[in-house]
Amino acid sequence: MTQKAFAEDHAFPETIRLAQLDGDTDDNPAVRGKIYVPMQTAPSDLNLVAVGTIKEVLKSNLVKMADGKVFSLTNLRVPVLYESLAKKVLKEFVGQKVGLYQRDFPGVSLNDRYGNLSGHLVTDKNDWLQAKLILKGVAWATSTPENRDMVRKLYQYEALARTNKSGFWGTATYAVKSADSVLEGCSNTFQVVEDVIKSYKTVGKDYYFNFGPNPATDFTFIMPQKLVGSFVTEKNQAFAPWKWVNQRIRVRGWVTYTSGALIEVDHPEQIEFVGMESRLQRYGR
Repeated sequence: MTQKAFAEDHAFPETIRLAQLDGDTDDNPAVRGKIYVPMQTAPSDLNLVAVGTIKEVLKSNLVKMADGKVFSLTNLRVPVLYESLAKKVLKEFVGQKVGLYQRDFPGVSLNDRYGNLSGHLVTDKNDWLQAKLILKGVAWATSTPENRDMVRKLYQYEALARTNKSGFWGTATYAVKSADSVLEGCSNTFQVVEDVIKSYKTVGKDYYFNFGPNPATDFTFIMPQKLVGSFVTEKNQAFAPWKWVNQRIRVRGWVTYTSGALIEVDHPEQIEFVGMESRLQRYGR
């Protein structure tokens, strides 16, 4: 099946809009000269760059096509202990035709480090493989400053998996942590932490958002000041950091320990404002 035929015959039921706006994006090479605005609702408004038939599941994020090409599923993180379960989910789609969707950003390669085509995979039956893995509770939705498409939409599938305690969401090890529980046994692990910001301070070019009475020993996330302009409210006004105090947020990333626990935030999609819609549209100003 050709790419054109796949796109015409198996259009995803939802659409997304992508905008490139003129603006200063500081030193981020992925969006230099543009402000990239992902409006995520479905993969099909990305570019369909390849089609194939799944022959073999190599890893939880790698599938081999009948023609020998390897497709890499992006915006996923699978815990080591759930690798085999994630592969089992993907094996259900062996023999099915899939389309691989990427966004097009001139000069930026979205392939993985081995040169495999990397993107979002949708079957000819409109099954979005990333969503399937996340719904089963065997993968987190993740992003990078250069690769943020569809993550907000994937968070909706993740929320359903959490509610149903699917897969690892039913375990203490991988459950959402509080500012207190992340202080014990979580060093050098990927975690999702949800709690209320108590205070913030400026240190050099960074903001430190603190979740307890003692910033030196409690949980904190650090974020460059220039990133604050990426958080835009429904009135298109900058969501100033002092307005974050007393807000419940969900932040994800790699936890490191100094005197307390710390997550470094380098792009907006790492943060969700719980109970309110966050218009996290723009990277840097």
